[in-house]
Amino acid sequence: MSQAETSASVARLFNLVASGYDSPALRFFPFVADYMTAKLPLKPGDRVLDVGTGTGVLAIAAAQSILPGGRVQAIDISPRMLDRLQAHMDKNVLGNIDVHEMDASKLEFRSDYFDVVVGNFVLFFLEDIQAGLKGWARVARPGATVAFTAFGPGAFQPMLNAFRERYLSLDANASRQQLFDQPLESPDECRQLAELAGLVDVTVETRDMGYHVKGVDDWWEVAWNAGLRGLLDKLPQEKLGRFKMAHLKEVAEMLGDQPYLNIETHFVSGRKPA
Repeated sequence: MSQAETSASVARLFNLVASGYDSPALRFFPFVADYMTAKLPLKPGDRVLDVGTGTGVLAIAAAQSILPGGRVQAIDISPRMLDRLQAHMDKNVLGNIDVHEMDASKLEFRSDYFDVVVGNFVLFFLEDIQAGLKGWARVARPGATVAFTAFGPGAFQPMLNAFRERYLSLDANASRQQLFDQPLESPDECRQLAELAGLVDVTVETRDMGYHVKGVDDWWEVAWNAGLRGLLDKLPQEKLGRFKMAHLKEVAEMLGDQPYLNIETHFVSGRKPA
C-alpha cells in the first residue's frame, strides 16, 4: 500500500473504534500514557507534540504537567478521535491543548520547534516507520526529547495468537506473515529505529502494563475497539459470528480463573542532538 492508502485505512479504522476507545477494558491506554508522561522531562512552559493522540489521554496528562505557560499540540488522523479529545478537554477545563487533524507521517509543523515529541502506539501504523520517526525528530528542537511506545511480543498473549490462527482459517486472503510479523516488537529494533532517526542517548525500557480483566467479554472489548477491529470488519456477518463464538471459547480456557491481560510495552526515548 502507498502511504496515502495506509493513512486512509488508519483513519477509517480509528473513526470506527473511537466510540469504544475509552472502554475500561482498554485502560492500558491511560496507564501507558500516565507512565510515559512521568518519564518525560516536562516542565512549565514546554511546547509538546502528541502524535496520534487518540482520545487525548497523554495530551491531557502532559498539558497539566507544563502549566503555567506550556502548550500541547495534539494531532490525530481521525476526526472522531479528536471529537472525543475535545469532550475530555471540556470536562477537565483545559485550555492549553490545540487540536489538529493531521497525518503522523506528514507533520505540518516547522523544524526545530518542540521541546518534547511523543507518540503512543502510533509508529507501527505508518507505511514507512523510519521516515515517520525522522519526521518527528525534524520538528523537535535541538536537545529535545523524542519518545514513542510499541507493544512487545508478550502483549495480549496467548489470546492474540489464537485470534490470528482462527482468523487465518476463515479468511483465505489473509497472510500469515502479515498477521504475525509485527513491527517494533523487539527492543533492539526500537533502539535501532531511534538511532537511525538521528537520536542519541536512546533508552528502551520494557514493562508489563497489564491488569486483571473480568473475562472473555473484556478481551472482546479490546479486539473490537482497537487495531484488531480492522481485521474483524473484513469478515462477513455470518463468519464474524462464528469467529466470535469459537474464539471466545478458546480464550475462556486461556484466561482461566484469574484472567489477566498482558500489555508488554517498550518505552523508547532519545534526544535530538544539540
